[in-house]
Amino acid sequence: MLIIWKGKGILIILYFIVCFVGSVILGGIFLKMDFVFVLGVACLLTSIWTYLTCEDYYIDRDGNKARLFLEHELFFIPMKVWSYIFLGLSILAFCSVLFNYIASKI
Repeated sequence: MLIIWKGKGILIILYFIVCFVGSVILGGIFLKMDFVFVLGVACLLTSIWTYLTCEDYYIDRDGNKARLFLEHELFFIPMKVWSYIFLGLSILAFCSVLFNYIASKI
């Protein structure tokens, strides 16, 4: 598979891997949580991490923090949009877990 990125876009894959492994270790092994719930937690953490690191800043001569306008993309999709995509995936995963729990109690 060909991975196309620009700037820090490749870090999105690393963010997801780190969050997924951390969620599996903490939630899947020790707490015996459902895999879909662990996947939802990993997507939520990836969304937050991606959103917080999608912009670059520098300190100008006056000591003010200014935004550096660089493009960070993965598969031609900007990092900020990826954060919303992972947020949507986490919401879908949590809804799936909730509906399966409700269906099992009925």
